[in-house]
Amino acid sequence: KSSSSVQVPPDTPPRGGPEHLFPIRVPVMRNGELKYALSAIVHVESLARVVPRQLANSEEWTRVILDAEGTIAVRTRGAEGYIGNRATDAFRERLRRAPETISNEMTPEGVPVYAATSRSAHGWTTVIVVPRTALDAPLWASMAGILAGGAVLMICGLAAVLFVSRRLSGDLIGATTAADAVAEGRPFLQEGGHV
Repeated sequence: KSSSSVQVPPDTPPRGGPEHLFPIRVPVMRNGELKYALSAIVHVESLARVVPRQLANSEEWTRVILDAEGTIAVRTRGAEGYIGNRATDAFRERLRRAPETISNEMTPEGVPVYAATSRSAHGWTTVIVVPRTALDAPLWASMAGILAGGAVLMICGLAAVLFVSRRLSGDLIGATTAADAVAEGRPFLQEGGHV
């Protein structure tokens, strides 16, 4: 038996109502058999204290807690529009298949994000969402710097090769002229060579 099959008393407040109450149930097992379920009805404000509202230098990160059915219980950014709503069917299916993942997702607002998820043994899930630009921008800036530096080094290398080859070709022409003059028995002018 699972803890979700345990009957809830009829006077239990509805989950996700205007007060945003969520049940937390933990099965109590003895000798491998379900004896009873320890239950508590928790107000969303009590759950929100578990997750820090704002972390230093990470204002763009969003932290979320989903209950066992995939309903948003806590959200650190824009909580008013999300608490009590269910995560998308596709997201809940991915959680069912792989409870601990890091994946590329799209927010309801259309922002591309990375989402790291971890599901507890009792079905509650924590999600940390980071916009892709927050993590990818430093990578792209580093890659652009490396490419620009490489291009500058390549241009400097080509300029050095051109300079050295012109000097060497001038010296080779001078040496060839001197060799021809010696072979013909003519005097030659000694010019200051570089080699």
